[in-house]
Amino acid sequence: MKSKTSEGDAAAYKILESSNHGFIVINPSGIVLHTSPYVQELLGYDDLPGRNIKILLEEPLRSLHDGFLQRFVQTGNTRISGKFGRDVLGLSKSGQRVHMFLFLNDATRDNGDMCIVGQVERYNMALFR
Repeated sequence: MKSKTSEGDAAAYKILESSNHGFIVINPSGIVLHTSPYVQELLGYDDLPGRNIKILLEEPLRSLHDGFLQRFVQTGNTRISGKFGRDVLGLSKSGQRVHMFLFLNDATRDNGDMCIVGQVERYNMALFR
């Protein structure tokens, strides 16, 4: 599902597509607007845009996610943010758990709407030894 994108949004998405990092852009309702190719490779989804980000979560986080998202949109406060991030478990399309590190930031699209940009990387314990 493709959403309408402005020229500026399209340029930003093109930058994300050229990155070797994992980026997921969602709207305040949790609907995925765009993903980078690395996310597709990491999680096996080529059809995330238009779907709710919750499909990447196991219970109980899946059921709690709307509340987390609502709090973030209303207050700007999250337990996962910018430079600190958090290590999380995601679900691949095949149902496999994927250990990742997640950073979140909010941004404003060209049309003035808020979006949330998540950066995900495969968690590698070897980096912390």
